[in-house]
Amino acid sequence: MEEAPEKNRNVLRRWLNAGTVGAVFLTVAVAVSLQHVLTVQKELFDPSMTIVRLAHWQLEMGYRDALQEVIDEYNRLHEKDKVKVIQLPVTEKVYEQWLNTHLVSGTAPDLSEMRMARMSLQGPYVAKFYQSMSDYIDMPNPYNAGTDLEGVAWRDTFIDGMRGGFNLELQDYDNAPTVFWTQRIFYNKKMLREATGSEEPPKTFGELMALCKAVRELGFRQGRQLIPIAGSKYSREIFFNVYSVPFTSRFESKLDMDMDTVITPLETYAAFQRGDVTFEDPAVKGYFECVKTLCDQFGRGFMGMDRDQAAFQFVQGQAAMISSGSWDANSLFKQARFDVGVMDFPLPVRGERWGELISGRGNEAAAAGGGWYGIYKFSRNKKWALDFLMFLTSRKYNQQFNRAANWLPVIIGATPTREMAPFMPDPVGYSGGFLFRDPDIETKFTGQLWLFLQGETSYQEFSKRLVAEFGKPEGVDRVWATTYELFKDRSRNLERILAADSAQALAEGGERAPSDRYKRAFLTQVLLNNAEGYRYRYELQNHKPIPER
Repeated sequence: MEEAPEKNRNVLRRWLNAGTVGAVFLTVAVAVSLQHVLTVQKELFDPSMTIVRLAHWQLEMGYRDALQEVIDEYNRLHEKDKVKVIQLPVTEKVYEQWLNTHLVSGTAPDLSEMRMARMSLQGPYVAKFYQSMSDYIDMPNPYNAGTDLEGVAWRDTFIDGMRGGFNLELQDYDNAPTVFWTQRIFYNKKMLREATGSEEPPKTFGELMALCKAVRELGFRQGRQLIPIAGSKYSREIFFNVYSVPFTSRFESKLDMDMDTVITPLETYAAFQRGDVTFEDPAVKGYFECVKTLCDQFGRGFMGMDRDQAAFQFVQGQAAMISSGSWDANSLFKQARFDVGVMDFPLPVRGERWGELISGRGNEAAAAGGGWYGIYKFSRNKKWALDFLMFLTSRKYNQQFNRAANWLPVIIGATPTREMAPFMPDPVGYSGGFLFRDPDIETKFTGQLWLFLQGETSYQEFSKRLVAEFGKPEGVDRVWATTYELFKDRSRNLERILAADSAQALAEGGERAPSDRYKRAFLTQVLLNNAEGYRYRYELQNHKPIPER
């Protein structure tokens, strides 16, 4: 009788071994995965529904949930039409490759966030893959019915006049912006109070440096390392750009060759080439040394850190401040274990170092909408994609979306949350400053800048190396040649636009008046003059033919 239980135990041991248990778990996992795949496949390809797919790279806290709230309301509203919008969030680390691949293969989503992937940024690709919005911008937004925006042209409902959706190269509207973006400094109120006895943020650059010193002393007293500013290569770029206008806008009259109030990279490099500006000019030297002083307040090895690592330092209470954009506000507000304040970038004032070199703050009057969503030209659901864009950019739902995400709305009359008030664009200040971003020379410039900002070279050595790089054939001359070819190509593209619009007008009987797009393209084409202005300015300045690219 005792043999039967023993036999049963042996059978049980034989079946309940590691291999059997693993096989069971594997089978369950495959079944669950298959069910998930089938569920997603049904959601994406349900033949009984019109599925509008929307792709973006915004994975910041709150954005996807806020967007989903608006999507859910839209889907409920159009349930009887059997229309369903779904979002496809893709990390920014692969978004560019992902979108380019789908655009080329003909499988792109109906709506996609633009301006990161090359094929959603460069004019010829945008014209090939994205629907022009010019035919829709003068239509009223039906979702503004019952408000003072009822009957108003869609583009006139945007705070920036839909300037964020305008493609200068194509002289056309290629997307609809959905948010505003600005940059500020976030600070730890508790740490400021412990370090200075007050939560009041610094108003001047000198006060900012005093705060940084106080934070280091606080860390010494508490026996821990505290970083005044959580820095990274990402935030270095923010400070470098923000302090450009206050220090260098004084050179605008010398640099702005086409008098458009914007100092381009070519105009910046050309001024150094002809000697109108040198690295020994007090304002230029002060600019670079000011940014270096700010970077000295970052943690060690900041150039090896990315945006997320710096944000982690801040929310963990290891740093007093961090610079970032309004897109990070919600994440920092919710993840921090302390109250977070927001302040503008303090500038040197008279009586402080560099104070006499400052013209004034850079203005944000030219701020344009972001969160650019364009319609895939070969989408089978363009009608509904456009309808959802209008829904998302109506006053009611743009406010709802941006308040839930804690971002800035882009529609007239829509208001942000109280926390986001400090991020509202400030139109007061100067607009033109040095801009060094040019693909032909930027890598060399940035390499030398990094060495200087990390204290590995002196300012004299930094400037000496850059002057040498500027004088090489692949230096500033290459920037001239590339810009010349770029605008010649742009001129040819405009000729194609004019020809296409003229052909369409002839096909329609030639009775209609020229479109706004045609007028803009024609004026720009005349002003470009096949880029001959660039050739003339180069040869006048350098007394030799412009080099070939």
